[in-house]
Amino acid sequence: MSEDEFDRSDVIVSDRWRFTAAPTTVMGLHGSVLLGLLFLIPAVWLGIFRPVLILWVGYVAFVIYLKSKWKISPFDWFGMMFTRFVRGNKWLVR
Repeated sequence: MSEDEFDRSDVIVSDRWRFTAAPTTVMGLHGSVLLGLLFLIPAVWLGIFRPVLILWVGYVAFVIYLKSKWKISPFDWFGMMFTRFVRGNKWLVR
C-alpha cells in the first residue's frame, strides 16, 4: 500500500457533537460561562443580584478547575457523573 492510500477501517470517527470546539469557547473556557450573564439581567430586576453573581463566579471557577485539571468541559463532566451515579457506572464501548 502506498503512502497516499489509507485503510478506512483504521480511521475512528466520533459521531458525538463537539460542544467544546474553539467557536464555543470564551477565553479558552466553555461557552456556558456566558449563560450567567443572561441570569444576571433578571436578577437585578428581582433584587437577587448578589447570590446569582456568587453562583456564577463559582461556576466560572468550576469551569476553570475542570479545564486546568482534566482538560474537559462541564458537558463532559456532567455526562460522566450521570453515567457514574444514574446508569450504574456502565460505560459505552466504542
